[in-house]
Amino acid sequence: MYDIDDLIDGAKDYLVKEGHSRSSIAHHEAEWKRLKAWFVATGLEAYDHDVETRYFVEAGFLGGRLTKQRQTERGHVERLLSIAETGGLPDREAKTRYSVPPGFAGAYRAYADKLEARGLKHVTRKGYLCVIRNFCMNCGASRPSDLDARSIGAFAEAVSGCAPQTRSSKLYVVRDFLRFLAKVGMCGPEAAAAAPLIPGHKHSTVPSAYTPAEVSPMLEGFPRSLRPKRDRAIVLLASVLGMRVGDIKRLKLSDIDWRAKTVSFVQSKTHVANTLHMPEEVWLAVADYIKSERPDIGDDHIFITACAPYHAMDSSHVFHRMVTRAFADAGVETAGKHHGMHSLRHSAATNMLAGGTPYPTISSVLGHSSVNVTKRYLSIDVESLRPLALEVPTCR
Repeated sequence: MYDIDDLIDGAKDYLVKEGHSRSSIAHHEAEWKRLKAWFVATGLEAYDHDVETRYFVEAGFLGGRLTKQRQTERGHVERLLSIAETGGLPDREAKTRYSVPPGFAGAYRAYADKLEARGLKHVTRKGYLCVIRNFCMNCGASRPSDLDARSIGAFAEAVSGCAPQTRSSKLYVVRDFLRFLAKVGMCGPEAAAAAPLIPGHKHSTVPSAYTPAEVSPMLEGFPRSLRPKRDRAIVLLASVLGMRVGDIKRLKLSDIDWRAKTVSFVQSKTHVANTLHMPEEVWLAVADYIKSERPDIGDDHIFITACAPYHAMDSSHVFHRMVTRAFADAGVETAGKHHGMHSLRHSAATNMLAGGTPYPTISSVLGHSSVNVTKRYLSIDVESLRPLALEVPTCR
């Protein structure tokens, strides 16, 4: 049992010691103030895990899906007991969104082993298992033997708002999972047959890309960012060099040759080494961030989190939110188009193509395994396609 004032004072001292920003501490204190007001109004005298759970129930932090803001507010409260009992923040690896229902645990592990035995790349297996976790949590069944057509329908409804290719890919993975379960006797064959087949091809859609005139306003400032120089360097690496987010977040200080103005890395997707020349604007942006804004910590990764405890930016979602905010703040029209990090990679490719850069050069810069992959961008090179347009016949 703890005194709530002692908990709050101890947690604040910890955040200050760890170098959290004043705004971060202020957000924590605001949530702790709401907790204390509830605590006093309820007439409680001591605080423990049971009281914490009671507060979560009455404050609406339990049950249903929480918004990102509500998840953050709940996390501020969870930190009180964690700091008091462990001397540190809660273990974020135990988040429920990464788990599967107990009844599916054995099937999930067996499928994961099967994917590895098939020789699939780590990033591919990771994507498959993410879909399967989502399926197990949203299909409405408690164990594989309960799966039926209604379970598949529930998941199909859950992904109905996704883009056609995304929906097709998710259902393909689910169908593969169900066929595996049926083969090993964990579910009936009718469940696997119920998964709908949605035709699709990853190159059937037009890539989302933005012109230099649209990307340029993003680089003029990042008003909502705690690390604007960092974010500017990231946007330039993606929009000028066409680097994937996975490669940007893994970049290390040792990967840059400052004299030659090159960056060398092994692509996370293809495992092929690539060396790119950094134009002056990109080179200066990265150097400026490292010199004047990057926290001085014992980590060789270039891009570090904005708030303490500092560590490498290891989540792709952070990059996506950063770019989404940048598009919005710059007033760039994104309706009907993707507006994440990969759209900047598409922009780099299409802008090189529009500038007359040969396909082999673009393919080399982007690290494509084949020039045929690069030719996908021809679909949005309108000026090159215009001379090929056929005349519309007149009606008589």
